[in-house]
Amino acid sequence: MPARDVMNTHVTVVAVTATLLDAARMMVNARVGILPVVDSDGALVGILSEHDVLGHETAEGLTRSANGFNAADRALSAQVSSVMTKNVVVATEEEALPDVATLMVKHRVKNIPVVRGRSVVGVISRLDLVKAMLSPGPAPGTEQDHAPASDGDAVRENVVAAIHKLGLPLGAAFDVVVRNGIVHLWGQVADHEQEIACRRATAGIPGVAEVMSHMQVVAWRQRRR
Repeated sequence: MPARDVMNTHVTVVAVTATLLDAARMMVNARVGILPVVDSDGALVGILSEHDVLGHETAEGLTRSANGFNAADRALSAQVSSVMTKNVVVATEEEALPDVATLMVKHRVKNIPVVRGRSVVGVISRLDLVKAMLSPGPAPGTEQDHAPASDGDAVRENVVAAIHKLGLPLGAAFDVVVRNGIVHLWGQVADHEQEIACRRATAGIPGVAEVMSHMQVVAWRQRRR
C-alpha cells in the first residue's frame, strides 16, 4: 500500500516568515502537533513541532502569564525559521508503508510530510499507519485488487459527504479509509443507532463493496447551560 492511500491530505502549513505565536495558534486551532514550514513558493523548507514551540522560552512566558503579564507573546515573537527543523524526513506519494514505518522508527519521528516534488501534499502519522494495519483490503488476486487509486479517492469523498449529511457529532477522530472497495469507518458515536446509520449511509455509495466499522460508542454528556 502506498503512502497516498493513508496520508491526511488536509495539511495545515505555516509560512517560514511567521512567528512562533502565529504557529502556536495554528496548532491549537487545527489540533495538530506538527506544521510543515513552506516558503513563498509553497516549497517545504522545514518542519515545526509542538516540542519546538514549547522549548522556546515558554516556561518563563507561562509563569509570567499566570501572574498577569503578557510575556508569552514576547517569548513567541521569534520567527518560525529560528527554531524549525531544516533537515526534514519526507516520503513520496508512492512510498510503501513499510518503508514509511522504517523511516519513522529510524529517525524517531511521529509524523512524516508527504511531498510531490517540493510541495507538501499530505502528512502521515503513526496513528495513520496503525489504521492501515487494521484496515485490510480484499485478498490478492480478486477482481477489485487492481482498482484505480482515483476510484478509492472518489469513494472516500462520497462516503465522508454522506456521513456528514447525517448531522452526527462525530468529533475530530472521524476518518474513512478505503481499500479497494472495502470502506473502514473510524471515530466515535453516541450510540449504536448512530453507528448503524453511518454503516447504511456508506453502504449506499456506488463503489462500496463492503463496510467495516471500527467506530466506538462513547456516551457524551451534554453540557448544562
